[in-house]
Amino acid sequence: MFLPVSLIALLKQYASEQHYQPFTEVVQTVDWATRSPDEMLQVVDRFLHLGLNQAATELAQKAAPLHPQHKRAQRAATGGIAGPSRPMTG
Repeated sequence: MFLPVSLIALLKQYASEQHYQPFTEVVQTVDWATRSPDEMLQVVDRFLHLGLNQAATELAQKAAPLHPQHKRAQRAATGGIAGPSRPMTG
């Protein structure tokens, strides 16, 4: 997927503007196998910032097998993440 700006910068912009749907849509299109564990965990942090804890957990669980030597990725995948809850509205 070609992005005119860095992935993290784009996601930070969406998060800061509280554009939840485009944020989650972009995240779903990323080939996470090509991304660093730090990038993945920055996105996990953004999900937590938005109160999207389930999405944060799911991405953290994807990070663990992709980056088995990364301690924070392993910790996040096994429940080592927390953040404020935001009720999902539909």
